[in-house]
Amino acid sequence: MTALRPRLRTLPLGIDVGASRIRVALAQRNAAGETELIAVATRCHRDDAADALAEAVKELRTAERRCVFGLGEPRAVLHNITFPAMRRGEQERAARFEATHFVDYPIREAIVRVIPLGADGSAMVGVVRKDVVGSLVTLAHSAKLRVTAVDNNAFAFRRAHPNVDAVLDIGLGDSRLHIFSGRFPMSRRFAIGGAAFTAAVAHALDADEETAERRKIAFGIAGCADNARDALIADIADALAECRAAGLADVRTIALAGNGSRLTELPALIEQATAVRVAPAMFGPAISSVVPPDVLRAASPDWGLAYGLALWTAP
Repeated sequence: MTALRPRLRTLPLGIDVGASRIRVALAQRNAAGETELIAVATRCHRDDAADALAEAVKELRTAERRCVFGLGEPRAVLHNITFPAMRRGEQERAARFEATHFVDYPIREAIVRVIPLGADGSAMVGVVRKDVVGSLVTLAHSAKLRVTAVDNNAFAFRRAHPNVDAVLDIGLGDSRLHIFSGRFPMSRRFAIGGAAFTAAVAHALDADEETAERRKIAFGIAGCADNARDALIADIADALAECRAAGLADVRTIALAGNGSRLTELPALIEQATAVRVAPAMFGPAISSVVPPDVLRAASPDWGLAYGLALWTAP
């Protein structure tokens, strides 16, 4: 008798469209429901996002055509609300009215979704512009993909890094703190990102930005961008203090992801300011039997969002 191997099923591709790069994650799930990362393809997209996405998908050599995109603030907004006793249709109408208070564009241009959280009427309201979703659908079609969902980045990071209380995603132009320890993820956006550190290093050393970026990654900012770094740390400390004071979350561990996560001095300085343990975002050891461990360790801070998006349909 021949033993049957567990049937492997690919999950929808997780697509992280960053400020300068597109990352596409391919994951699979076996008959036992276990998920595994197979590969992540990365391409610069500053010149042509459609070509970059098509090339990344081609690199993965997969027949999977479904995909999940991620969005974060300010393009996608999450807001918590508690409804009085009312029917679902009434909740949706009430949610559209509430959404007018925290978006700066006409509500007719928005997609509003209600996510129930409990029998007490608590819920999350998600709001995104229709044209933003439309642009992602167009981008997917250019690579012959089909959009399964557009998820909020906070939920994706929580799936990718379930053992931490928060993820600090330091992007190119800004940073976002996603806090998971409450009933639902909360996000705070800060205006300082990796580009501010690079620009300060370039100015201090009278170097071009490409040289400054390499210098920043290899040696840190070394006193060249202390003001920007300290301002970001102050913003993080204030956000954590506000959450604690409001009784919303108690954060004990933060994982650093994104462009600025490799600044060697940053974790210790955030720890000093917040009394919270901070480390680069890392995947668990069982996340993949295909990707070499050293590659996983090096790429985890960059791949977390794309992988979390790929897990959208996973149990």
